[in-house]
Amino acid sequence: MPASFWSEGKRELALAVFSGLLVFNGLILTLGWTAFSRIYDVLLRAEFGHAALDAAINNYSGQRFTLRNGILVIREHQPKESGA
Repeated sequence: MPASFWSEGKRELALAVFSGLLVFNGLILTLGWTAFSRIYDVLLRAEFGHAALDAAINNYSGQRFTLRNGILVIREHQPKESGA
């Protein structure tokens, strides 16, 4: 938007447009949040993790022990289940 849009004479219009953009961004974030949570559900499944680790070891065989140690550290610090 041009700088003149934000001038003193158009402040009410600029405020309305800015508020509309904020509401639109919030709506997009709200609608997209469930899609992101589904993606993380798939990525955090054990089967996917084992397949990804096997693929990484096959592609970077020289880094096998580094990858295994990294996975062991991640497994030690699993998120706590909430008992709500």
